[in-house]
Amino acid sequence: MTDVNSLFRQFEASLRMSPSTVDSVQRRYRRITWRLNQDFWGTASENQHSWYAGSYGRGTAISTSDIDIHFEFPNDLYERYWWSTVFGQNGPSNLLQQVKNSLQKTYPTTRLRGDGQVVVVDFSDGVSFEIVPIFTKDETTFIYPDTHNGGSWPQMQPKLESQAFAELSRNKPGGLKKLCRMLRAWNAKSLKLPGQALDAMAYKYWQTSEYSDEEPFWYFDLHTRHFFAYWVDQFNHNGRIEAPGSHKHIEVSLNNKELELLECYARLSRNAIYCHDPEPAQIWRSIFGDKFPAA
Repeated sequence: MTDVNSLFRQFEASLRMSPSTVDSVQRRYRRITWRLNQDFWGTASENQHSWYAGSYGRGTAISTSDIDIHFEFPNDLYERYWWSTVFGQNGPSNLLQQVKNSLQKTYPTTRLRGDGQVVVVDFSDGVSFEIVPIFTKDETTFIYPDTHNGGSWPQMQPKLESQAFAELSRNKPGGLKKLCRMLRAWNAKSLKLPGQALDAMAYKYWQTSEYSDEEPFWYFDLHTRHFFAYWVDQFNHNGRIEAPGSHKHIEVSLNNKELELLECYARLSRNAIYCHDPEPAQIWRSIFGDKFPAA
């Protein structure tokens, strides 16, 4: 009989970044931070004013994930571009262009582009960095640029969100981050939900799960089934997705076809748990993709 726990353990391990990729990410992070500190703060620091964000910052990234960085800029720069937005210019777009020009000094042959709220650095090995310029409003709230519709300056509370996610991971140590990594593999071949939404969905499910205190890998078959069933029920009752900690609404809606697909994954995972023919591993592969072990 197939040892499903061992298969999930192998699967989760296969999704992680290799040590060489992690080393490369850290090296590039330091170079990007140094460049921006040189040009905007007049310092040579490789770690001040920046931190990892997104899935990499939460510890839920897989080998194909982008690397998100929040970099804090001086507030007088915000005032300059905010006023330009008031007078009809796209201040956020101009800010992203200035950040892009700075990074181009360090990466003159690398593809860089502004994209909505971020500057994207696409490295030739397939790893992309997304740098979000932020400005401090208060202890927990930051302002960031959005180039859409003429430009605007929304707010976010990323530290509250990261703290809440980390706290739940500690208090219910059954493998929330591991579940998030596996769900990323499923999501990449299915609904393609935003990564922030996927982690928020896992967080909300994890708060309710009776197995979230248990030993990791013993219950990931049940976690998979229950996660899908939980969110089928939530979407059928107009459930909201909220970012942990900040409780900011994350806009995600599924059409009827997408909801049916989510229901199908709930049925498939149930079949994988309770049937022995065909081989359960093949059903899990149909859910998670080819990286899930065949047997």
